[in-house]
Amino acid sequence: MQGTSAQWPGILESLEIRNVIERLVGTVNADEIDKHYLPGELQKEQRPGASLGQTLAGITEAAEKEAIQSALISRNYHREQTAKTLGIISLRSLHYKMSRYGLH
Repeated sequence: MQGTSAQWPGILESLEIRNVIERLVGTVNADEIDKHYLPGELQKEQRPGASLGQTLAGITEAAEKEAIQSALISRNYHREQTAKTLGIISLRSLHYKMSRYGLH
């Protein structure tokens, strides 16, 4: 992907990137995948240090929400597959996190 300097925060970085790329490769019928094909929240360019002033908990929660949302989309909202993809031990944990972040 060219033309993007978006940061991918959190420990789930490689999983997030993989899910987005898999979804784009399967759905985009173009020779190049540009920034405009990315999900809206990933199109925003961030400057290094843009998250200064945020707590680690806030940054972690934002990354977790983003990872869950992307996994849900890439797995067509199949919750068992989403939980397995994310390495979440139980569906109950996934449901709790989805409720917490308003991802129903």
